[in-house]
Amino acid sequence: MLIRHERHEPQYTFNSIFAFLGGQMGFFMGASLITLAELLETLLFSCYVFLYKKVLMMGQMSTRKAKVRPAKQAW
Repeated sequence: MLIRHERHEPQYTFNSIFAFLGGQMGFFMGASLITLAELLETLLFSCYVFLYKKVLMMGQMSTRKAKVRPAKQAW
């Protein structure tokens, strides 16, 4: 009669599971923070461009109103 001894060694240990999950969470949190920063940058840039154009148009409108045209000569 043959007796066979088998030993079970888990592929992942408790520490390696937490290390793997922590690395994945860190990766995705970093990616989402970068995405939020890019979104904020885009939003601020869009507001800047909108306000700049609005101020530029208001400046042109105020100079149009301030122009004085000379009266026509009655000759």
